[in-house]
Amino acid sequence: MLTMCPAQSTIRFEKIPRLNTRELYMLRIRLRRVGAKKNPFYRIVVADSRAPRDGSFVDQVGHYNPHTDPPTVDLDQEKITKWLNNGAQPSEPVQGMLERVGIINTTDS
Repeated sequence: MLTMCPAQSTIRFEKIPRLNTRELYMLRIRLRRVGAKKNPFYRIVVADSRAPRDGSFVDQVGHYNPHTDPPTVDLDQEKITKWLNNGAQPSEPVQGMLERVGIINTTDS
């Protein structure tokens, strides 16, 4: 914000409060790889879209094991619906899992 000092006729800059930039980025529901080498096991987490794949996360909402026959998907439906209602966006693999389980509806356009 600019203000003029009447006595000195100079421009003085006032500090503008900054927004917390962490709040401006989207949360994603995505897979986080854990497990041994060549033996992956995935946790389904809610994470900041800027965070690395195996980095920090906000909440764990389930897990996915691709080595069982058929692959095991365990989800906490209450947490997932809460995060979806708060604006979190699922990644493509997680969206497919949520559609198969029936948490989100498929829309044919």
